[in-house]
Amino acid sequence: GSHIIDAIAGIRANPNGCPEQIISSTYPTVLLLQYERAGGRLSAAVKQRAVRDLGLSCLRLTSFSLAGGGFAYWRDGEPNLALTAYALRFLMAARDFTAIDEELIRRAARALFARQAADGHWPAHRYLKEDQEDIRQSISLTAWITRILADLKDAEGVFPPVLPIDSKQGRTIHTCLENAGTYLGRTWDRTSDPYVIALYGQAALRLGQTEEAERAVKRLVELAKREGTTAYWTLETNSVFWGWGRAGRLETTALVVQTLSAARGVKPTPAVDPDEIRRWRDGGAQFLMRNKDRWGIWLTGQATVLALEALVGLLPPVTGSAEDGNRVGPLQVRLNGRLIEPARDMSDETRGGPLRFDLSPHLRCGSNDLRLVSHQGASTPLALLSSSWYEPWSLARSVDSGVNSNTRLGLEVSFDRNAAARGESIECKVKVDRIGFSGYGMLLAEVGLPPGVDVDRASLEAARDVAGWALASYEVLPDRIAMYLWPQAGGINFAFKFKPRIGMVAKSVRSVLYDYYNPDLRVVLAPQLFQVRGQ
Repeated sequence: GSHIIDAIAGIRANPNGCPEQIISSTYPTVLLLQYERAGGRLSAAVKQRAVRDLGLSCLRLTSFSLAGGGFAYWRDGEPNLALTAYALRFLMAARDFTAIDEELIRRAARALFARQAADGHWPAHRYLKEDQEDIRQSISLTAWITRILADLKDAEGVFPPVLPIDSKQGRTIHTCLENAGTYLGRTWDRTSDPYVIALYGQAALRLGQTEEAERAVKRLVELAKREGTTAYWTLETNSVFWGWGRAGRLETTALVVQTLSAARGVKPTPAVDPDEIRRWRDGGAQFLMRNKDRWGIWLTGQATVLALEALVGLLPPVTGSAEDGNRVGPLQVRLNGRLIEPARDMSDETRGGPLRFDLSPHLRCGSNDLRLVSHQGASTPLALLSSSWYEPWSLARSVDSGVNSNTRLGLEVSFDRNAAARGESIECKVKVDRIGFSGYGMLLAEVGLPPGVDVDRASLEAARDVAGWALASYEVLPDRIAMYLWPQAGGINFAFKFKPRIGMVAKSVRSVLYDYYNPDLRVVLAPQLFQVRGQ
């Protein structure tokens, strides 16, 4: 429970303007409520807040549902198959805890059924080449959708026997799954991508295709990579939401851990050694636990949801008893031999989230000795240590961390003037580029503003009209503008205006550009100084 609550707080700090972000930022809340329903302990306040947040997110998500039933990244966009399936799964899980229009669910399912090809797969097309199918991505997309539909196939009272697609035909969820399973059975072993194999293995287990599931599990064990005492699996292509790099590795490892956990019920055979499966599964879980970031999440919303699902799947049945063997008991925090906090009972802390300690007032120059001392016989607590510090920009390391083995990002932010009078218009010019990347994915640019300014929204709308879908959307925040970008070859250029309301000598916040589905890839620009004369 504590890990989920920690992730909820961390993931909410990320941008959440598009439907994938809305779902991913709220899915930990669903997992928390499922945990509580299974017997986990939550305070009344935490549960009440979770139910409220879930209802609000479902309401926001509804606005992205198109007339045809699919979901689009933006309200004026085209339906996206991977997103529609993700929304369907989320809404089906949320309906246990908040009111959901079930016709919305049925429309989303119909939209998926209608786009399925005759041979059972869902097609994915190449970037900017909608007439060319990307077969590798089609296999990934089909495995993703099949895994989701396999989870929902027996939902009572939601899917009628036949969901009409048009006036001439109807199709059941079972028919779609049968066709998709046949397609994947012919194609999944063409790839060595554990992301696809893990998705297919989960779908095969849920569909009762035991022999195919065994083959998939055996292949996943063969593809495992050891890192010390941990294990991970490498993503060969982009995930269905264009995750790659370290974030893609976390997504893939989480999916594999889920598959290996689900394989516990598979009958042992010479090809499937339960002890070996358990060792790799536990190694993957350790890799996930060691790769939490300082916010208590796994870099991206998608990776966080999959990692939490993997870890929750490893939990023993919850009894709600303090004597169930999972008791942490009193915990002492000692720094350099001094007791920082009186012993506190961690068993009660799970009701409201992780137990946090601020060590900064007690640190000394040089090395420090930190010890967590738990009650004799109690379980060992898991700890996440994070740090922050001030460093002048003049002494900072290179602010361009975008160099990578196969790509980098470019960001330029300039102002036509840094000295102005109160109420005088200032123009900001922005240039964004993704250099040398064979795939694509959404970029987020946060353009830093000085305090106390009014942004000219008409100029932002004009910039959006000029850039087209390359500038998909934006959010005006108090100290910056967050922009959702899909840059084309050669990058994009746009400009907007703002007016300072007050006289000041102040700096803007920094400007940042990063790949949303691989935040390790980013470029950061230093703040700029503004001098505004009052009147």
